[in-house]
Amino acid sequence: MKNKKIIKYTAFVIGGLVLGAILLGVLNGLVGKGEWNLGWTNYRYDDSAYKTGEGTIPAPALEKIEIDWIDGNVTVVICQDAYVSVSESASAELSEKTQVHWFVSEDGKTLSIKYRGSSSFFGKVKDKEKDLILRIPEKLLGQLQTLNINAVSSNVTVSNIIIDHIDVKTASGNVTIELPEKSAFAFTHESQRDGAPTIDFPVTQEGNTYRSGTDGMGINVKTNSGKVAILSSK
Repeated sequence: MKNKKIIKYTAFVIGGLVLGAILLGVLNGLVGKGEWNLGWTNYRYDDSAYKTGEGTIPAPALEKIEIDWIDGNVTVVICQDAYVSVSESASAELSEKTQVHWFVSEDGKTLSIKYRGSSSFFGKVKDKEKDLILRIPEKLLGQLQTLNINAVSSNVTVSNIIIDHIDVKTASGNVTIELPEKSAFAFTHESQRDGAPTIDFPVTQEGNTYRSGTDGMGINVKTNSGKVAILSSK
């Protein structure tokens, strides 16, 4: 009798979990539509050395920037400021854990920017909840080599940055890269979306690589459904 009760209780619990998972999937499919999702979100990394919140970042030896963002807009611009700066805007008040986190490597060559502190949470994730603006001093362009941006649903805009390499990956966001007139580049585009990218420059095409001029910067953009544009900032 006791074993039958245990089996019955176990079946009830498993059935409840399965039903909950089904309902959660249906709910996400019906009301999510890219605007919000309900469920577990894991955003894990070692954040013990990261600083929290907006601020200026003295990094005179900077060579590489890595941005990891979930939703909202990511904008990278050149400025005349003395230091690199990070700012964000959000649709709701941010706790210390949910603010932008950033870290400069010990040698001062790599800046890592994270969407929030390391965490796992259950709840509603709003699309475009947080926007990031990264300002890079023009004087660093001679030494800055690489910009890597890894996003989920973020729209990404990079303006007038001439460096060795730009690498952008996003699931559903649009990607716009603005370059000075007559820039030379090799642009490789990977996408699940039909249609060619928008390119303002005269290019030759080899498969999914578009070349403008010679000995230019490398640009790699990988998206699932987002639009991609390489525009002239003339």
